[in-house]
Amino acid sequence: DAPGGRDVHHLLCSPLEFWQWAYELNPDAVIRQCSGLINHIHDLETFVFNRHADISRVLPEPRPEALLRSTLDFANSASRFLRLWAFAYSKTGDETYLEWCDKLLDHLEWSRIDGDGPLPVLSNRSYRPLPDRPSWSNTMLVGVSLIECAPLLAGTATGDRFRTFGADLIELVAAQELPSEDRPAVFHTGRGMGGGKTHWAHVYRVTGNPYFREAARRIAEPYRRLETLPKDQPMRAQSYGVTINLMLDMHELEDHAMWLEAAERYARWAIEALWHDGLFRGMPGLWYQDSHMGTATLVHALVRLHAATEKLDIAVPPNVYGF
Repeated sequence: DAPGGRDVHHLLCSPLEFWQWAYELNPDAVIRQCSGLINHIHDLETFVFNRHADISRVLPEPRPEALLRSTLDFANSASRFLRLWAFAYSKTGDETYLEWCDKLLDHLEWSRIDGDGPLPVLSNRSYRPLPDRPSWSNTMLVGVSLIECAPLLAGTATGDRFRTFGADLIELVAAQELPSEDRPAVFHTGRGMGGGKTHWAHVYRVTGNPYFREAARRIAEPYRRLETLPKDQPMRAQSYGVTINLMLDMHELEDHAMWLEAAERYARWAIEALWHDGLFRGMPGLWYQDSHMGTATLVHALVRLHAATEKLDIAVPPNVYGF
């Protein structure tokens, strides 16, 4: 019913279709959301940013120098800002959004330095740097977002940058070793189980590169094989929802009954664990609703599964981003 303990804005990733639907309902609200993302930018020259922003207070210009000590510029958040700014430009023609896109791309390209992977989890300008290591999920997310959004910027130099940089990042991932076929099925992450598990199939749908189809299969296989859920891992609604989506991705790619059977198995487990008095809980025993538990992800997955098992003449899109 209200924001939680802090009035923090944190943009989660949504497909372009969602923003189009929202725009048809209330275009002014969507464009104001796109413009308001500048409140995440802590340096208007370098575009160092924080994935968290004050939801009720506009940052002053010029920005206070102290803001540079509180940056959390996660690359996956950058991909979300770029997505909305490209969308806003496609609707308004306002070149301010192109300028913002270019500055944020400059920031991401600057971050690709030796020893920090092809795209770091955090920029080295963050006040909370992580150990040097590549983040393939973030690299994929940024790359596929740029490729998807490039048509929104057709005819602009910024659109060309989206296309080229996105393809470059996807090629970097495809040059790595495929995920091991012996990977364990892991469900506990910061927010249940993140949508990174479903990025691989989506990149294959967008690019047609067979590397990502094989990677998606290898990641999905340990989850398909499970006959019982591990008792030592927390199972939020999102964990079930993302896994069902993962199984349905593979069913659509391979048209094999084993994937659909696995999706139905996870759906039964989810309903048994979380359905309570006419609503889905976020976790067993939880008495309140919290969007980070991913109940919406689970409900979407069940609708998508129903359409697949009943062979309905309706397209339920995959939930790529897990929220």
